[in-house]
Amino acid sequence: MSKAISMESGIEKIVAKDTRYPKEAYKFIAESVSKVCQQVLSRRKQNSRNRHITALQLLNGLRDILLSDYNCLAIDVLSHWNIQSTDDIGNIVFNLAKVNLLGISENDRIEDFHERFCFHSVFVLPFTPYKRLRALPVIQL
Repeated sequence: MSKAISMESGIEKIVAKDTRYPKEAYKFIAESVSKVCQQVLSRRKQNSRNRHITALQLLNGLRDILLSDYNCLAIDVLSHWNIQSTDDIGNIVFNLAKVNLLGISENDRIEDFHERFCFHSVFVLPFTPYKRLRALPVIQL
């Protein structure tokens, strides 16, 4: 329970200073980072001490979670949260790290999140219906 309170208070501090993204966006990213980290670490060797994930691993995991949770509405959810690109996800991650809700290594840079993939290609195109090559026949009654 105290962890949830500290997350809430940390997010409140962030939103008070940086109003670009709503609380829901920060909460979703923070919770998703935990899920992605568990998934990535479960694929590594048991004796691996490296508990760090890269920006690309995080972004790919977030993409999968967004598509799983929101399907074709993922782009609308992101837009509602004012997240327009992977750069915005980087901003959120680093804001969470500033209040110690996420850990980052000395090698992590916000530039690691810069234009890693196109949201339109990932969240819109897979749900766009294909155009027919030829028109369907019209049945006259």
